[in-house]
Amino acid sequence: MSETLSRIEASALAALRRQAAEVYPEECCGILLGAGEDTVSEAVAAANVAAGDRRRRYDIDPRTLLRVHRESREQGRRVVGYYHSHPHEPAVPSGHDSELAWPGVCYLIVAVDEGGAGEIRCWRRRFEADGWDELTWSTITR
Repeated sequence: MSETLSRIEASALAALRRQAAEVYPEECCGILLGAGEDTVSEAVAAANVAAGDRRRRYDIDPRTLLRVHRESREQGRRVVGYYHSHPHEPAVPSGHDSELAWPGVCYLIVAVDEGGAGEIRCWRRRFEADGWDELTWSTITR
């Protein structure tokens, strides 16, 4: 993956903002698709199937995860990363996120509260060292 996540389609951002607001006060989650590894063209919503308190945890429905990975390969697209929301928390990785995240993969996190979706930030877990790197990106409008 490149050092930056170069571009995200405005429609993908709008979809994940909408999902975060609709699922609130629970965490939303989903899969980020693109034609290349540095551009997100679509946000595919998935059910949060986490056991326990879904206001603080998420697990992407494994059936959706497998289906989207298979379909994206068949269509010549790729899974660029994943996203989820943080109700009443900043858009930064939590300890739980750090336990579950795959190194080298892009994770968009959207802060959300009763007023709707707020700040969105993009992160990638480091391979060699503990911690995260924030990725820069710009929005594509068409």
